[in-house]
Order: sequence, then structure tokens, then C-alpha cells
Amino acid sequence: MPENLQKPVDARYYLAVERTFLAWIRSAIAFLAFGIAIEKFDFFLKFALKTQELSPLPPIEKYPHLHYLGKLLIGIGILSLIFGKINFYKTLKKVETGAYRTSFWLYFLYFIILLILSLGLFLYFLFG
Repeated sequence: MPENLQKPVDARYYLAVERTFLAWIRSAIAFLAFGIAIEKFDFFLKFALKTQELSPLPPIEKYPHLHYLGKLLIGIGILSLIFGKINFYKTLKKVETGAYRTSFWLYFLYFIILLILSLGLFLYFLFG
């Protein structure tokens, strides 16, 4: 029996890689949906004010740049899709060669990006 033949990889590893990829996609969909909702909410409130003939609504006037938050969340959603795709193919290749290790730098980069954006948003809403 030749020694260079690899043992077949357990299917559970492939299923775990797929579950992780689907988690990235779920996160991306959540960011995209929330970003679109925020982006369109301003339009909805302005339309509702015109039809109801109500006077100015303070929350909209207090945060005039709220639509940027929607665009930012949409960007994070797209970024999540890209990171998820990169992680999926890198992990799949590593599992097939039998040299899998968790991609520390990919997750750390994603964490740092989300942390910086979250702190920026927190400071924006805190100090207006």
C-alpha cells in the first residue's frame, strides 16, 4: 500500500467549515438589513410627517447624519461577506491538507474594524 495516500478527511470538518461560512453570511445579512432599514427609516419618517402634517420630529433633527450610519452598516455587511469568503476557502484548503489552524489575524482584523467603528458611533451619539 502506497504511503503517500492521504487519509480521507472526516465529513464533520467540512460541515463545520460550511456552518462557519453560513454564520458569516447570516452576520452579513443582518448588517445589510439593518443598514437598509436605517437608510430608509429617515425617508419613512419624512413621508409620515408630510402625510400626518405633524411638526418637526426632534430625533431626526438631532441626528442629521443618521443615513451615514446606514451606509456604514451596509459597508460592514459587504466586508463580512468578503471576510467570510476568504475564511471559507482558506479553511477548506487547510482542512484538505490536514494543516488546519484558526486564522487569528482574519478574526483579529475583523474585531478591530468593528471595534473602531463601534467606538466612533458611540462617541458620535454621545457627543452629537
